[in-house]
Amino acid sequence: MLSVYTDMIIKNLIDNAFNYTVQNGKISVRLEEHLLVIENQAERVLDETQIQQIFQPFYRPDYSRNRKDGGTGLGLFIVQQILDKHGLRYQFEALDGRKMRFSISLPAVEK
Repeated sequence: MLSVYTDMIIKNLIDNAFNYTVQNGKISVRLEEHLLVIENQAERVLDETQIQQIFQPFYRPDYSRNRKDGGTGLGLFIVQQILDKHGLRYQFEALDGRKMRFSISLPAVEK
């Protein structure tokens, strides 16, 4: 049943990476074993308080409120709800003061 939502999850995470990456910055999407990792060179790296709040519905960091093309603050909330419902582990974290990383542990596919 997760496959129904896979496109929505990946689209939201990649859209966020594009929207919050420095101009000409790098975004990487990779699969390492059973871990999907999306990293971007962030315009602004979130602090721990912001990271804790980012999954709340309608939350947007103060600096993103003025973006003409900003979202509603529901995307990561919806992603979290889907991942939690399916029991998948995920992590959103700041890296080295320059990047943000979202990772999802994926279940092994049986052959």
